Order: sequence, then C-alpha cells, then structure tokens
Amino acid sequence: RRDIGEKELLGLILYNRSAFTSERRDYLGAVAPAVDAYALLEDDESYDRLITSL
Repeated sequence: RRDIGEKELLGLILYNRSAFTSERRDYLGAVAPAVDAYALLEDDESYDRLITSL
C-alpha cells in the first residue's frame, strides 16, 4: 500500500464508476468517468482505462 492524495482518490472513484457502468453493460455511460479520470490524472493507467472503455 501507499499513501494517495485527493486527485488519486478521485481517480479511483472515477475508475470504479466506469467499471460499474461497464458491468451493467452501459458502455456509453462508462466513457464519461474514464475521460474525467484521464483529464484529472493524465497518466498511463488512466489512458489505458480510457482506451478500454471505448
């Protein structure tokens, strides 16, 4: 484990929201939180999750 800041916590929440909507087969709804996470974090992991949601 490691400490995370507010941005990372918000990113995790957005990742979870995207995953939850994907599991419900609401694929269009999963894109918005993935875009928001990438805009917030701008890292490789958020980019990969964004591409996966498309």
